[in-house]
Amino acid sequence: MTLRDKKPSVVLFLGDLTCLIVALWLSLFLRHLSLPSNQLFLEHLSPFIIIFILWIFVFFIAGLYEKRAFYLSSKLSETLLNVQAVNSILAVIFFYFTSYKEINPKTILFIYVFTATAFIFLWRFYGTRFTLPSKKDNFILISGGDDAKILIKETSENAHYGLNLSKNIDPEKTPVNEVFSIIVNIIAKEKISIVIIDFKDNRLEPLFSKIHNLALDYNFQCMGIENLYENIFERVPLSYVKDHWFADYPSTNPRLIYDTLKRLMDIIISITLAIPSMIIFPFVFIAIKLEDGGPIFIKQERLGKENKSVFVHKLRTMKESDRGVWQGESKNEVTRVGSFLRITSFDELPQLWNVIKGEMSLVGPRNDIIGIAEKLETSIPFHFLRYMVKPGITGWAQTHQIYAPGKINPQSIEDSKMRFAYDLYYIKNRSFFLDLNIALKTIKVLLSRTGK
Repeated sequence: MTLRDKKPSVVLFLGDLTCLIVALWLSLFLRHLSLPSNQLFLEHLSPFIIIFILWIFVFFIAGLYEKRAFYLSSKLSETLLNVQAVNSILAVIFFYFTSYKEINPKTILFIYVFTATAFIFLWRFYGTRFTLPSKKDNFILISGGDDAKILIKETSENAHYGLNLSKNIDPEKTPVNEVFSIIVNIIAKEKISIVIIDFKDNRLEPLFSKIHNLALDYNFQCMGIENLYENIFERVPLSYVKDHWFADYPSTNPRLIYDTLKRLMDIIISITLAIPSMIIFPFVFIAIKLEDGGPIFIKQERLGKENKSVFVHKLRTMKESDRGVWQGESKNEVTRVGSFLRITSFDELPQLWNVIKGEMSLVGPRNDIIGIAEKLETSIPFHFLRYMVKPGITGWAQTHQIYAPGKINPQSIEDSKMRFAYDLYYIKNRSFFLDLNIALKTIKVLLSRTGK
């Protein structure tokens, strides 16, 4: 499953790179109206390699290599147009502020932008068939409930997963003593590659060893339903979070390399962001004072790692101080300056001090104001697991979940449950590269909010 999941992204990356290189060759041909020589092409290829790197980096930030890029094509045209607009500006800035003695790439830049954009559009719309699996894997799903229904719907509607459901056996509707005979009959008739089973269902426990032995005889893979769910949706199904989840997956033990790299990233990026913020803050302070004359900052008590209190400061965005309630529960109005601060996330910048102090991280589960945190603890089982790691200014949920306009936090219990599912995925899989991935995706989220 892991290799198959990565293959579409690799194919799209190689396709994009090929498009950019071929577009350069065609641009030279259109510019000179003759076949470009190898020397001419290589002379231009050298500076354009930097453009290729920049453009693919923007593709990555825009999410064009994520799973959603394969399955959600409704906004592909809009996304590609926005991405290429940014890429065009980057190319112009690069070539008009650098000089090359051997060539003058400015003369073909205009042609190249249009040619490369056309190639990328054609590849992205008509080249996706090359990312499809050559054949589908037949699988049996031994589980019931909402999570099973969601998986069946998702895998049946998206051919890129390469999965074909042969049989769904619901333990609620099928006696356990009949389940194994049903599996054997299906395997005898069809080529089954995967058997997905709910290992947390105690009723199925007598079948585990039998299915394992059957897998050795018929060479199929056994997988827990929560693993497939997590693999597809990149979040943990909350129905499978039990008392032992704490022991099975996350670890609070120090990891020297990861912890060191994460802390270095926190300090370097926080200081880098804090310096230009000092230039912006005076203008923000004046704007806040001119609008209503109220305080510039608000102070909030939030939950930090291991349920310890953390006091954070934010730029005030509402007429009164935030009281730890959701948007629909408060009559407090957002100020005009506050609306701008929320859209741009400038109101979060004072929290960089908490990151520098080590109370928070740039990346991690978003921490809640004490009042909301207490409400969630009583409404969502095992919600305390979010606080096993240091909270962050941005996180996996903020780059995947859509909240109310202008909000970077959930505004209801249901929103919070979904955020919790994403947070558990982060806690289980956290690594330096995942943190870097989230940081880059946050750039996309901020740009999409400011572009509304």
